[in-house]
Amino acid sequence: TAISGGVNLLTNPDNHAGLDRGHFLSRTGNCNTFDDGADGYCRADGVGTIVLKRLEDAEADNDPILGVINAAYTNHSAEAVSITRPHVGAQAFIFNKLLNDTNTNPHEIGYVEM
Repeated sequence: TAISGGVNLLTNPDNHAGLDRGHFLSRTGNCNTFDDGADGYCRADGVGTIVLKRLEDAEADNDPILGVINAAYTNHSAEAVSITRPHVGAQAFIFNKLLNDTNTNPHEIGYVEM
């Protein structure tokens, strides 16, 4: 069993100003992920924690199971338009690899973490 968590607190306005000057932040306030209208990303404070447990242990302990991680991959592409707009081909490749390697029907997926 593992407890994993993360915190992102935006306490330094200089970081925001620098990202804005570099045109990393969305002018519209919307990320528009996977859309031709994507114009940057949005930042926010956030705190999250999750308990990770092997499926067989969670089942044996009669724990409520809210989700199952079948696989995890990462990739990148030097051909992306910018850091704020991922390369469509690289994204499609990794999604197809995940679906094929885990024999998962995409219509059965309830959540994707990017």
